[in-house]
Amino acid sequence: MNNKTTYTLCKHCDHFVDENYFREEDIISREATTMTVKGYEVPMARYLHQDDAFQEYDHNGEPGETRTLEEWEVARPDLFVQHEDDSIGPNSIHHSRRGKSVGELPPEGWRPENCKPIG
Repeated sequence: MNNKTTYTLCKHCDHFVDENYFREEDIISREATTMTVKGYEVPMARYLHQDDAFQEYDHNGEPGETRTLEEWEVARPDLFVQHEDDSIGPNSIHHSRRGKSVGELPPEGWRPENCKPIG
């Protein structure tokens, strides 16, 4: 990741989001979190969560606060912690479950001090 590039955190969870890309001429309409696109029968997500592809959300991605990577590392170091399950930040079951569908919870007795920063 480039430290000068900005990254936007989802309003509803701890994952970064990026705008879904479709050619402008194919977009029929845009809503807050979805868009209608030529060739698709159902509305498409307007913003995509940047995750490990194993996450289940209880919401559509929606942009919140934007900062540089360096600023995020200072403001939210928890987003960059490698947990004992080897997942990083919000991809781990040990991270906050805010915005996630009900799923596996951290094991009993889990403590944040068992985690190590990546790098």
